[in-house]
Amino acid sequence: MLQDLRENLRRTLPAQLQSKVEVIGHTWGEDMTKLQTAGPFDLLLAADLVWVRSSHPLLIASLLRLLEDSPNAIIHLACGFHSGKAVVRDFFASAEEAGLVPAKTYEGECDWFEMSVTGEKNVWCKYGHCGELELSQEARNKLTLVAALKRGW
Repeated sequence: MLQDLRENLRRTLPAQLQSKVEVIGHTWGEDMTKLQTAGPFDLLLAADLVWVRSSHPLLIASLLRLLEDSPNAIIHLACGFHSGKAVVRDFFASAEEAGLVPAKTYEGECDWFEMSVTGEKNVWCKYGHCGELELSQEARNKLTLVAALKRGW
């Protein structure tokens, strides 16, 4: 997977920017020396990471250690609903308890949103179920939550 990421960067990133980007593998909760030597970072991109509830504390701790201590530092997330929306909500509740608060998404929208595979957007209801029932696995696989977090100041 890491080699695929490196190849994608080589193919898509302008040559003058390639020296500024490094792909580094990491397992939540393990030694962060190599990552911390490269960071802290003002931008973290996190995709498809929150669907295992037991990994939330380690993931949040790693994000906090890697995120620059600046009001402009931000984490952009794309979260699938593989194990249900409740697990995703639990991650964001735990993140908020740890000091990471909602931020505007990359599109500058005030609210986070779910995006379907067809590009349809729905506002994300992060507090409670907002009248929705838990979706079937097939329906969940067609949605991604687009969200952002920053340090609470």
